[in-house]
Amino acid sequence: MVTPTINDVWICPTCGATAANAYCGACGEKRLGHHDLTLLGIFEHAVESLFHVDGRLFRSLRTLLLSPGTLTAAYLRGRRKAYFAPFQVFLVANVIFFVVQSALGFQTLSNDLASHIGNAGAANQFYSATARGLADHRLADTGRTIDAYSEVFNHAVRINAKALAVVMVPAYALLALITFPRARHPLLTAVVFSLHFVAFFLLMQALMMPIIGMPLNWILRAVAARRLWDPVYTLALEAIWLWWSYSAFQRVYGASRVHTGIGAAVVILASIPVVIGYRFIVFVFTLYTT
Repeated sequence: MVTPTINDVWICPTCGATAANAYCGACGEKRLGHHDLTLLGIFEHAVESLFHVDGRLFRSLRTLLLSPGTLTAAYLRGRRKAYFAPFQVFLVANVIFFVVQSALGFQTLSNDLASHIGNAGAANQFYSATARGLADHRLADTGRTIDAYSEVFNHAVRINAKALAVVMVPAYALLALITFPRARHPLLTAVVFSLHFVAFFLLMQALMMPIIGMPLNWILRAVAARRLWDPVYTLALEAIWLWWSYSAFQRVYGASRVHTGIGAAVVILASIPVVIGYRFIVFVFTLYTT
Protein backbone atom coordinates (compact mmCIF):
# COMPACT_ATOMS: atom_id res chain seq x y z
CA MET A 1 0.00 0.00 0.00
CA VAL A 2 1.39 3.39 -1.00
CA THR A 3 1.90 5.85 1.83
CA PRO A 4 -1.05 8.30 1.85
CA THR A 5 -0.21 11.87 0.93
CA ILE A 6 -1.95 15.22 1.09
CA ASN A 7 -0.56 17.33 -1.77
CA ASP A 8 3.24 17.01 -1.24
CA VAL A 9 2.98 16.13 2.43
CA TRP A 10 3.29 12.49 3.54
CA ILE A 11 3.36 10.56 6.77
CA CYS A 12 6.54 8.56 7.40
CA PRO A 13 5.57 4.90 7.98
CA THR A 14 8.70 4.34 10.11
CA CYS A 15 8.52 7.14 12.68
CA GLY A 16 5.13 8.78 12.00
CA ALA A 17 6.61 12.23 11.32
CA THR A 18 5.13 14.53 8.68
CA ALA A 19 7.45 15.20 5.75
CA ALA A 20 7.32 17.27 2.58
CA ASN A 21 10.49 16.08 0.83
CA ALA A 22 11.56 12.80 -0.75
CA TYR A 23 13.15 11.72 2.56
CA CYS A 24 11.84 11.99 6.11
CA GLY A 25 13.65 14.71 8.00
CA ALA A 26 13.31 12.81 11.29
CA CYS A 27 14.60 9.34 10.44
CA GLY A 28 15.74 9.46 6.80
CA GLU A 29 13.12 7.03 5.46
CA LYS A 30 12.51 7.38 1.71
CA ARG A 31 9.07 8.30 0.43
CA LEU A 32 7.38 5.28 -1.09
CA GLY A 33 6.22 5.57 -4.71
CA HIS A 34 4.37 3.28 -7.13
CA HIS A 35 7.64 2.32 -8.83
CA ASP A 36 9.01 0.99 -5.52
CA LEU A 37 6.22 -1.62 -5.45
CA THR A 38 7.08 -3.15 -8.84
CA LEU A 39 9.48 -6.01 -9.51
CA LEU A 40 11.73 -3.62 -11.41
CA GLY A 41 11.72 -1.28 -8.43
CA ILE A 42 12.72 -4.11 -6.07
CA PHE A 43 15.55 -5.11 -8.40
CA GLU A 44 16.81 -1.53 -8.74
CA HIS A 45 16.75 -1.09 -4.95
CA ALA A 46 18.76 -4.28 -4.49
CA VAL A 47 21.39 -3.19 -7.02
CA GLU A 48 21.58 0.30 -5.52
CA SER A 49 22.06 -1.11 -2.01
CA LEU A 50 24.72 -3.57 -3.17
CA PHE A 51 26.81 -0.97 -4.97
CA HIS A 52 26.37 1.54 -2.16
CA VAL A 53 27.77 -0.94 0.38
CA ASP A 54 30.50 -2.17 -1.93
CA GLY A 55 31.47 1.39 -2.80
CA ARG A 56 32.01 2.23 0.87
CA LEU A 57 33.84 -1.06 1.40
CA PHE A 58 36.31 -0.62 -1.46
CA ARG A 59 36.79 3.05 -0.62
CA SER A 60 37.52 2.14 3.00
CA LEU A 61 40.02 -0.60 2.12
CA ARG A 62 41.75 1.52 -0.53
CA THR A 63 42.06 4.43 1.89
CA LEU A 64 43.32 2.11 4.64
CA LEU A 65 46.09 0.79 2.40
CA LEU A 66 47.17 3.92 0.54
CA SER A 67 46.38 6.82 2.85
CA PRO A 68 47.51 5.94 6.40
CA GLY A 69 45.56 7.68 9.15
CA THR A 70 42.86 9.10 6.87
CA LEU A 71 40.18 6.70 8.15
CA THR A 72 41.09 7.43 11.76
CA ALA A 73 41.15 11.19 11.26
CA ALA A 74 37.87 11.15 9.31
CA TYR A 75 36.11 9.13 12.00
CA LEU A 76 37.30 11.40 14.80
CA ARG A 77 36.22 14.52 12.89
CA GLY A 78 32.74 13.13 12.28
CA ARG A 79 33.14 12.26 8.57
CA ARG A 80 31.64 8.78 8.86
CA LYS A 81 29.21 8.37 5.94
CA ALA A 82 31.85 7.73 3.28
CA TYR A 83 33.66 4.88 5.09
CA PHE A 84 33.01 1.77 7.11
CA ALA A 85 33.25 2.21 10.88
CA PRO A 86 36.60 1.19 12.46
CA PHE A 87 35.39 -2.15 13.82
CA GLN A 88 33.74 -2.99 10.49
CA VAL A 89 37.04 -2.32 8.70
CA PHE A 90 38.81 -4.56 11.20
CA LEU A 91 36.29 -7.40 10.72
CA VAL A 92 36.53 -7.22 6.91
CA ALA A 93 40.35 -7.28 7.03
CA ASN A 94 40.20 -10.17 9.49
CA VAL A 95 37.98 -12.20 7.16
CA ILE A 96 40.11 -11.43 4.09
CA PHE A 97 43.31 -12.43 5.90
CA PHE A 98 42.04 -15.78 7.12
CA VAL A 99 40.33 -16.61 3.81
CA VAL A 100 43.59 -15.97 1.94
CA GLN A 101 45.54 -17.89 4.58
CA SER A 102 43.23 -20.90 4.29
CA ALA A 103 43.24 -20.78 0.47
CA LEU A 104 47.03 -20.58 0.14
CA GLY A 105 47.90 -22.78 3.12
CA PHE A 106 50.31 -20.43 4.89
CA GLN A 107 50.23 -19.89 8.65
CA THR A 108 51.20 -16.62 10.24
CA LEU A 109 48.86 -16.33 13.20
CA SER A 110 47.16 -19.73 13.51
CA ASN A 111 50.09 -22.04 14.20
CA ASP A 112 49.69 -25.80 14.52
CA LEU A 113 50.41 -27.56 17.81
CA ALA A 114 53.88 -28.70 16.67
CA SER A 115 54.87 -25.08 16.03
CA HIS A 116 53.71 -24.00 19.49
CA ILE A 117 55.39 -26.73 21.53
CA GLY A 118 58.47 -27.00 19.30
CA ASN A 119 60.45 -29.99 18.13
CA ALA A 120 62.87 -31.89 20.31
CA GLY A 121 65.98 -29.77 20.79
CA ALA A 122 64.69 -26.89 18.65
CA ALA A 123 61.87 -24.66 19.90
CA ASN A 124 59.81 -23.01 17.19
CA GLN A 125 58.50 -20.19 19.40
CA PHE A 126 60.07 -18.23 22.24
CA TYR A 127 57.50 -19.74 24.60
CA SER A 128 57.72 -23.31 23.28
CA ALA A 129 59.27 -24.73 26.47
CA THR A 130 56.39 -23.32 28.53
CA ALA A 131 53.85 -24.42 25.92
CA ARG A 132 55.20 -27.98 25.92
CA GLY A 133 54.92 -28.16 29.71
CA LEU A 134 51.32 -26.93 29.60
CA ALA A 135 50.47 -29.36 26.81
CA ASP A 136 52.03 -32.32 28.66
CA HIS A 137 49.98 -31.55 31.80
CA ARG A 138 46.80 -31.06 29.79
CA LEU A 139 47.26 -34.33 27.90
CA ALA A 140 48.01 -36.18 31.14
CA ASP A 141 44.84 -34.79 32.73
CA THR A 142 42.65 -35.73 29.75
CA GLY A 143 44.31 -39.08 29.02
CA ARG A 144 45.05 -38.31 25.36
CA THR A 145 48.18 -38.82 23.29
CA ILE A 146 49.77 -35.94 21.47
CA ASP A 147 49.20 -37.62 18.09
CA ALA A 148 45.48 -38.00 18.73
CA TYR A 149 45.16 -34.50 20.14
CA SER A 150 47.12 -32.67 17.42
CA GLU A 151 44.35 -33.00 14.83
CA VAL A 152 41.76 -31.66 17.27
CA PHE A 153 43.98 -28.75 18.30
CA ASN A 154 44.98 -27.84 14.73
CA HIS A 155 41.37 -27.63 13.62
CA ALA A 156 40.27 -25.55 16.62
CA VAL A 157 43.25 -23.16 16.57
CA ARG A 158 42.37 -21.92 13.07
CA ILE A 159 38.90 -20.95 14.28
CA ASN A 160 40.16 -19.39 17.51
CA ALA A 161 42.84 -17.38 15.72
CA LYS A 162 40.11 -15.57 13.76
CA ALA A 163 38.02 -14.83 16.83
CA LEU A 164 40.96 -13.73 19.01
CA ALA A 165 42.71 -11.43 16.52
CA VAL A 166 40.98 -8.57 18.31
CA VAL A 167 43.25 -9.11 21.36
CA MET A 168 46.01 -7.32 19.44
CA VAL A 169 43.93 -4.13 19.39
CA PRO A 170 44.32 -3.24 23.12
CA ALA A 171 48.09 -3.79 22.89
CA TYR A 172 48.56 -1.31 20.04
CA ALA A 173 46.04 1.09 21.58
CA LEU A 174 48.11 1.12 24.77
CA LEU A 175 51.27 1.89 22.79
CA ALA A 176 49.54 4.78 21.00
CA LEU A 177 48.10 6.07 24.28
CA ILE A 178 51.51 6.03 25.98
CA THR A 179 53.24 7.68 23.03
CA PHE A 180 50.60 10.38 22.44
CA PRO A 181 48.90 10.97 25.80
CA ARG A 182 47.93 14.58 25.04
CA ALA A 183 45.52 13.97 22.17
CA ARG A 184 42.14 15.66 22.37
CA HIS A 185 40.43 12.35 23.08
CA PRO A 186 43.46 10.15 23.90
CA LEU A 187 41.73 6.83 24.64
CA LEU A 188 39.22 7.01 21.77
CA THR A 189 41.91 8.10 19.32
CA ALA A 190 44.23 5.29 20.43
CA VAL A 191 41.54 2.62 20.07
CA VAL A 192 40.39 3.82 16.63
CA PHE A 193 44.00 4.06 15.44
CA SER A 194 44.69 0.56 16.77
CA LEU A 195 41.66 -0.95 15.01
CA HIS A 196 42.85 0.55 11.73
CA PHE A 197 46.47 -0.45 12.33
CA VAL A 198 45.61 -4.10 13.06
CA ALA A 199 43.26 -4.10 10.03
CA PHE A 200 46.17 -2.85 7.89
CA PHE A 201 48.45 -5.42 9.53
CA LEU A 202 46.10 -8.25 8.51
CA LEU A 203 45.32 -6.91 5.06
CA MET A 204 48.97 -6.34 4.22
CA GLN A 205 49.80 -9.90 5.28
CA ALA A 206 47.05 -11.20 2.99
CA LEU A 207 48.46 -9.21 0.06
CA MET A 208 52.18 -9.70 0.64
CA MET A 209 52.21 -13.43 1.29
CA PRO A 210 51.05 -14.47 -2.24
CA ILE A 211 52.85 -11.58 -3.96
CA ILE A 212 56.19 -11.63 -2.12
CA GLY A 213 56.26 -14.24 0.65
CA MET A 214 55.52 -17.40 -1.34
CA PRO A 215 57.68 -16.54 -4.42
CA LEU A 216 60.53 -15.60 -2.05
CA ASN A 217 60.12 -18.94 -0.31
CA TRP A 218 60.41 -20.82 -3.62
CA ILE A 219 63.51 -18.86 -4.68
CA LEU A 220 65.30 -19.35 -1.36
CA ARG A 221 64.48 -23.07 -1.35
CA ALA A 222 65.94 -23.38 -4.84
CA VAL A 223 69.23 -21.87 -3.70
CA ALA A 224 69.24 -23.75 -0.38
CA ALA A 225 68.85 -20.56 1.66
CA ARG A 226 65.43 -21.16 3.19
CA ARG A 227 66.67 -19.94 6.59
CA LEU A 228 66.83 -16.40 5.17
CA TRP A 229 63.10 -16.28 4.41
CA ASP A 230 61.89 -15.22 7.87
CA PRO A 231 64.33 -12.30 8.40
CA VAL A 232 63.93 -11.02 4.82
CA TYR A 233 60.13 -11.24 4.81
CA THR A 234 59.85 -9.77 8.32
CA LEU A 235 62.13 -6.88 7.37
CA ALA A 236 59.96 -6.11 4.33
CA LEU A 237 56.80 -6.17 6.42
CA GLU A 238 58.25 -3.98 9.14
CA ALA A 239 59.47 -1.41 6.60
CA ILE A 240 55.92 -1.11 5.27
CA TRP A 241 54.45 -0.95 8.80
CA LEU A 242 56.97 1.76 9.72
CA TRP A 243 55.90 3.88 6.76
CA TRP A 244 52.22 3.33 7.52
CA SER A 245 52.40 4.04 11.25
CA TYR A 246 54.62 7.13 10.76
CA SER A 247 52.26 8.58 8.14
CA ALA A 248 49.18 7.68 10.19
CA PHE A 249 50.53 9.20 13.41
CA GLN A 250 51.41 12.41 11.57
CA ARG A 251 47.93 12.70 10.05
CA VAL A 252 46.04 11.75 13.23
CA TYR A 253 48.07 13.45 15.95
CA GLY A 254 49.82 16.24 14.06
CA ALA A 255 52.93 15.81 16.20
CA SER A 256 56.48 16.80 15.29
CA ARG A 257 58.52 14.57 13.02
CA VAL A 258 60.69 13.45 15.92
CA HIS A 259 57.70 12.60 18.12
CA THR A 260 55.96 10.86 15.23
CA GLY A 261 59.11 8.91 14.39
CA ILE A 262 59.44 7.74 17.99
CA GLY A 263 55.82 6.62 18.01
CA ALA A 264 56.23 4.69 14.76
CA ALA A 265 59.44 3.06 16.02
CA VAL A 266 57.72 2.01 19.27
CA VAL A 267 54.88 0.39 17.34
CA ILE A 268 57.22 -1.50 15.02
CA LEU A 269 59.56 -2.67 17.78
CA ALA A 270 56.56 -3.91 19.72
CA SER A 271 55.00 -5.73 16.75
CA ILE A 272 56.97 -8.96 17.21
CA PRO A 273 56.28 -9.21 20.98
CA VAL A 274 52.59 -8.42 20.33
CA VAL A 275 52.31 -11.17 17.71
CA ILE A 276 54.16 -13.64 19.94
CA GLY A 277 51.87 -12.76 22.85
CA TYR A 278 48.84 -13.18 20.61
CA ARG A 279 50.03 -16.62 19.48
CA PHE A 280 50.53 -17.70 23.08
CA ILE A 281 47.04 -16.49 24.07
CA VAL A 282 45.53 -18.42 21.15
CA PHE A 283 47.53 -21.50 22.16
CA VAL A 284 46.41 -21.39 25.80
CA PHE A 285 42.79 -20.69 24.90
CA THR A 286 42.70 -23.55 22.39
CA LEU A 287 44.54 -25.93 24.72
CA TYR A 288 42.03 -25.48 27.54
CA THR A 289 38.89 -25.41 25.41
CA THR A 290 39.52 -28.61 23.43
